[in-house]
Amino acid sequence: PPVVLIGHRLWESVFRSDPKVAGTTVRVDGKPATVVGVLPPKFGFPESEEMWLPADITLPAKRGEGFRLNVMGRLRDGVTLERAQTEMSAIAQQLAAAYPENKDTTVRVSRFIDENIPDRVRNTFYTLMVAVLGVMLIACVNVTNLQLARAADRTKEFAIRTALGSGRWRMVRQSLAEGLVLAAVGAAIGLGMAQYGVIYFMEAIADTQPPFWIDVRLDLTVLAFVT
Repeated sequence: PPVVLIGHRLWESVFRSDPKVAGTTVRVDGKPATVVGVLPPKFGFPESEEMWLPADITLPAKRGEGFRLNVMGRLRDGVTLERAQTEMSAIAQQLAAAYPENKDTTVRVSRFIDENIPDRVRNTFYTLMVAVLGVMLIACVNVTNLQLARAADRTKEFAIRTALGSGRWRMVRQSLAEGLVLAAVGAAIGLGMAQYGVIYFMEAIADTQPPFWIDVRLDLTVLAFVT
């Protein structure tokens, strides 16, 4: 009998988070279907769908007049795309040899992200990352120059401290401590602004029902690199 899986957002908005929704009969395309489960939050595979039905494949009367089908799956550990492509191409060739109607039917194996995010979009993201890295380097150079200028202005102060018996290492530690305090305050403000920007961005695009894999957040690896 026809069954259906529903998304978490649909479960909350239409079924009011009913914990007993499994077994409920709904009408899909005018036909009754039984709800057999609710998917977890943010699950929208392959993009932003809210309902999943079993594939209804009706074989054509004549071979070779069917339709194309996109199949998604995970490669087994250690299996490359090239190996998968080779094996699928071999199967296609065997079918073409057994059934002449299949002579023009081929199979192409590719990564899901390559099909959904074109090269031009990814190149734009990489360009933005390089631009941000450049801005960060410029900021670092400017801060370094300011610190050097400040140290030059304190030459007389350091000379007096030295005359009073202060050691070089003690003055270096004081300068480092002051720099670390300034860096910590600046980093805290920057992280706060970044977190606010991320939250604002995700809330701004929420109504557009973006694909589940668009999940912008602060990345710990990037933060560690910047640090």
